[in-house]
Amino acid sequence: MLRPRYYIPRSYAQHILRIVNERGIDVGDLETSPILEKEAPAIGGDAGDFGDYKQFIADIEARVGDPCLGLDLGTEVPFTAHRFLGYAIFCSATLEEAFNVAIKYLPVLYNVLEFELLSGDTEATVRIYPVAELGKTANFMVDMSLSAIATLIRSFGNGLGPKRVHLTRPESGSAGAYRECLQCEVVFAAPYNEIQFDEHILHLPSGASDSASFQLAIEQCDRELASLQAQQSVALAVSALLKKHPEKKPGLDEIAQSLKVSPRTLRRRLHDEKTNFQSLQKQVGIELACEYLSGTNWSVGNIAERLGYENASSFGKAFRNWTGQTPREYRDANPHPGN
Repeated sequence: MLRPRYYIPRSYAQHILRIVNERGIDVGDLETSPILEKEAPAIGGDAGDFGDYKQFIADIEARVGDPCLGLDLGTEVPFTAHRFLGYAIFCSATLEEAFNVAIKYLPVLYNVLEFELLSGDTEATVRIYPVAELGKTANFMVDMSLSAIATLIRSFGNGLGPKRVHLTRPESGSAGAYRECLQCEVVFAAPYNEIQFDEHILHLPSGASDSASFQLAIEQCDRELASLQAQQSVALAVSALLKKHPEKKPGLDEIAQSLKVSPRTLRRRLHDEKTNFQSLQKQVGIELACEYLSGTNWSVGNIAERLGYENASSFGKAFRNWTGQTPREYRDANPHPGN
């Protein structure tokens, strides 16, 4: 079975190394990391196959010793690191336009995280979904994204900023540092990673708005996205949709509708990639179950509900069929670092 391929720009690792060097921390030996030596522009692999990148981030975090390193770096990576997408976001007319542009075109840069903008009567939320198994590195990536979003919100006026941040990880000794870095309420052990702010900020005009530059950047983003979609694995797109709302257990017809293809075409294209819808459903279920058991303190019952099972017993039976272990046995063998 063909497993979906995920990717991260190699330039992100280069920017991280540069910023840490500028802090006066000696990380010269990491300049020979395998992820910096390769010629390809992106770090990529199957789900769970980011060993070099995980090790690079782990080495950086250990060397710096700052629990908020991801948050700090998220404010320091320049918008130019995101290429034409960075220019499009910077030149957007409003914050809402900036978020919509980012969500639409982010796959041209990386696809290990997905984002969703939710707008209510008084509050808006940007929700972050990790879609590749990155282990503890997922927290680092989420932290960078949260601080970048918070910085973008603050750029729309003095006194503006996020109201609260929700994190799926359990609270740890660094909770106070997180609240200080983000300058807002931080809730741990939450169902989602997300940042919330006043809804009216979405509609404020940007002082950096430039319609001509925005249009040029969007045209280039469109070209890059079209090129990517021509090469992209359909299995990857299906897996991402299955992971977005696992509790709903969307069927093949619903996924086909989201991808704007017929169910027959979707079956054929998955067959061309030597996989099928049922195999992807099973793979996503295993990956999410393992992620929730090892990465959260949620009860088995809560995990079962989140994955669309009627009860903990039916989930436990399925998990044992998949892995040969009960959920408790797997959790005991793979404890969360915060436990």
